[in-house]
Amino acid sequence: MARPFKKGIDYFPFDIDFFIDEKISAISGEFGIKGEITVIKLLCAVYRNGYYAEWNDMLKYKLLKELTGISSELIEQIVQRLVKWDFFDKNLFNSEKILTSRGIQKRYFQAIKRRSVIDKFPYLLIDKKETTSVAQLHLKSEQTYSSAGDGRGEKLEYQFIADMKASPIWIEQMMMKYQITNKDVIYTRIDAFMLDCQCRAKKHNDLSDAKQHFCDWLRIQIENEKKKNVSNKQDNKNRRRGSVVSTSEKKDYNTSF
Repeated sequence: MARPFKKGIDYFPFDIDFFIDEKISAISGEFGIKGEITVIKLLCAVYRNGYYAEWNDMLKYKLLKELTGISSELIEQIVQRLVKWDFFDKNLFNSEKILTSRGIQKRYFQAIKRRSVIDKFPYLLIDKKETTSVAQLHLKSEQTYSSAGDGRGEKLEYQFIADMKASPIWIEQMMMKYQITNKDVIYTRIDAFMLDCQCRAKKHNDLSDAKQHFCDWLRIQIENEKKKNVSNKQDNKNRRRGSVVSTSEKKDYNTSF
């Protein structure tokens, strides 16, 4: 049985030049910071749903709840300007009230390239060839899940590990939580975690379960390493103390003749 497909993504790339883009600069010039934050909220809504979102009253009022000081009329004006300046595709918006663009779709398919996905994509603006590799991945993943035995086979575990390594925000969270400064250390830890799970024949229900298990596993590993370091320091200290005592006894022995 395949894992349920997750349409949206947990993060999206945010270009450092975002605010100097001519379309965003125009929004900022007309609507100020309220326009800028509205654009970001709209992008979050789109990527949360996948690569498009339907502009309707439900989405509008949901965003208004999060956008303090912005009225229904103002958010409609901002959306209309974004469509006018091709931030969102005009044809799809005018015909279907869909918020999307070629850039959004390219970034989305790049983000899910490691994920099992559905094979039908409505409102596509990009060439279908650009989603071919994703469709092939879907077929391969379906075969993997089917042969994994209720979605819990060894191949599925490898997919969880690949997804963990392909989650930069989660990786950064782990580094901050456990005060790790090198990403390669996290990747090495994930590989060690995989080996440990294989030895224990541990299976996970889904990616979230695997991430939580890794977090608990890493905490225990670090705690044990700290205890081991303390123990080693104490052993070294005891050996040095014993060496000093032995030397002192040797001197006493030599002076007894």
